[in-house]
Amino acid sequence: KYKVTSGATGSLGAEVGLKLAFFRIGLEGGYLYSPLGNLQFSNNGTEVADTNGNPVKIDLSGPYARGVIGFGF
Repeated sequence: KYKVTSGATGSLGAEVGLKLAFFRIGLEGGYLYSPLGNLQFSNNGTEVADTNGNPVKIDLSGPYARGVIGFGF
């Protein structure tokens, strides 16, 4: 099991949707800021290294998009 050194994340996005009786449809897009830091082993806290001996950094930041289709009642 692994853990990361930081947990601060945030996102900024916009959403648009349409409601027709019980039917719902929508789109969302934005940017996720999620630099989680260095990967560590959870049992002893030592950093995981790549083949060159550099620490493995985890960064999930980037643009995203989401679509929603469903029913509301």
